[in-house]
Amino acid sequence: MGIQISSNINTGSLSKNSSSIGLTPDEQKMVDQLKARDAEVRAHENAHKSAGGQYVMGGITFRYQTGPDGKRYAVEGEVRIDTSSVSGDPEATIQKARAIRKAANAPASPSAQDRSVASQAAAMEMEAQWELAKKRLGKMKNPHGIADSQDALPAQKNRKPENPIARKYATDSETGDFMNKLLDIYY
Repeated sequence: MGIQISSNINTGSLSKNSSSIGLTPDEQKMVDQLKARDAEVRAHENAHKSAGGQYVMGGITFRYQTGPDGKRYAVEGEVRIDTSSVSGDPEATIQKARAIRKAANAPASPSAQDRSVASQAAAMEMEAQWELAKKRLGKMKNPHGIADSQDALPAQKNRKPENPIARKYATDSETGDFMNKLLDIYY
């Protein structure tokens, strides 16, 4: 809410009823609003913390406001979550991005900041899926694991791996080469 209150509290006659401690009807209304906001903020941040699991960094940080009754009420909160990708492991990054998105969207009413974090996590997941697809495509293009580096032998560098289907049906190297070329179109 961001409401700033500066008020003196009459402590002359304290009783169990908070409206009896000298609060005006407007001050009591403010206390009721602060209590509701406090409960909302705590529930919101606890939802983030619960859903964030292992990626939560520390506890919940609250910003408080003192009400006309002299008590502190949480009016804003924050849960820090590790949003970095998992270096060299796109599958783990995908899982982490999904957990981050789940944590960001956990509260009943996600804030604009929550939606922004969820959007960033979705982008991180898409990037990791792209990296994983490239990795898998590389394995499909090179199923025999022949090195594709500067130190590879010249014969291996320019030669495609033999297609196992061509090997099965070929009886000589010329037929095998033909089958490899033919199957490369469909493989």
